[in-house]
Amino acid sequence: MESRRLQTSWDIPHPGKYLNGYAEAPQVKFSTLSEAMNAAIQIPSCGGITLEPSGEYTLRQSRQLQDSPSGEVSWVKPAE
Repeated sequence: MESRRLQTSWDIPHPGKYLNGYAEAPQVKFSTLSEAMNAAIQIPSCGGITLEPSGEYTLRQSRQLQDSPSGEVSWVKPAE
């Protein structure tokens, strides 16, 4: 139930935007947004999630949205 509450408090999707820098090294990719959100809430340095053109979700460091030349979509992690 806690993870569902946290998922619903995430920001809206931002089409055409990406978040800079991967939150983990090596980067971890997820096949669903739900999996990525659940992982992101466990990592304090994660600022959000970006859906890459490959269809995979990655955890990102930055919370600053930037224009994406490749049509990525991003979600900013809720403030703790």
